[in-house]
Amino acid sequence: FMIWSSSAAQKYHMRWFEKHLPKDGSVRIHRFDQTLVGLSIAGPKSRDLLQKLVDVDVSTKAFRFMDFREMAVGGAPCMVNRITYTGDLGYEIWMAPAYQRLVYKAIKDAGEEFGLVDFGMRALLSMRLEKNFPTWFRELRPIYGPFEGAMDRFVKLEKNDFIGREAAAREQAEGPKLRRVSFIVDAADADVMGDEPIWAKVGGRDYGTVEKPHGYGAPRFDTDGKEVRGSRAAEGASAVRGIVDGDWRVVGWVTSGGYAHYVQKSMAQGYVPAALAGEESAGLFEIEILGSRRPARINVEPPFDPSGEKMRT
Repeated sequence: FMIWSSSAAQKYHMRWFEKHLPKDGSVRIHRFDQTLVGLSIAGPKSRDLLQKLVDVDVSTKAFRFMDFREMAVGGAPCMVNRITYTGDLGYEIWMAPAYQRLVYKAIKDAGEEFGLVDFGMRALLSMRLEKNFPTWFRELRPIYGPFEGAMDRFVKLEKNDFIGREAAAREQAEGPKLRRVSFIVDAADADVMGDEPIWAKVGGRDYGTVEKPHGYGAPRFDTDGKEVRGSRAAEGASAVRGIVDGDWRVVGWVTSGGYAHYVQKSMAQGYVPAALAGEESAGLFEIEILGSRRPARINVEPPFDPSGEKMRT
């Protein structure tokens, strides 16, 4: 098996695998590190571009979404995943470092007729917001369960046993207390960065627990401001107090966000009580940015290609 993940989580995952490897040596794991490097192409013409660089069929039927193939790209041996974090049609191309410049030049030369331009991490993180995609160490952290993180479609409890299945089944049966959501924010001259409070006009209603998203030992606390005993507070961490302003109270915290350039909207992600996660009503939420509370509403469907058709066809 070859496992792909965030480069930022590489050491974290290695620690996990090494901890759970069979003691008899029947399973081994190898980390590629910098012996494998990659490039990504994305956009509505990315298939046409890739087809110019390879001598195999990469049509929709021959190379489906989430397929993985070995093929020569621009004459260099590569591994290609049909997957992208942009939310559009796209591919990840992996090769040995010695071939990266060759493949990059081949892509740039073949892409001239399509108006190809380079894009970096900032652009990628903006595009993923438009698809409501989470990111490692912001939305996806060990302090949140898969159902809280809205990742339940990737958890198949009916399949074979796996590490964490019991905890996941319990979370599903009890229902998640929190839920990851995406917001469209009526921002002024600044967007969220992370850890901004999410306010909701809920009166005296208590939705159970919310958790500061930074993950450095923040305790869970109820919406009346009382710390939940047995929460995952770090030693010496101060108790978090509930913040109330009339009918408004803090019910969650932003995990990440920014400006989504394609849809031209300010967006944010965060965790709120599960009972509020489907509330798309205007006037229910505000997100505090640089001391100013700005109107926000939950956006259940991603603003870019909500059906996911562009990635899959």
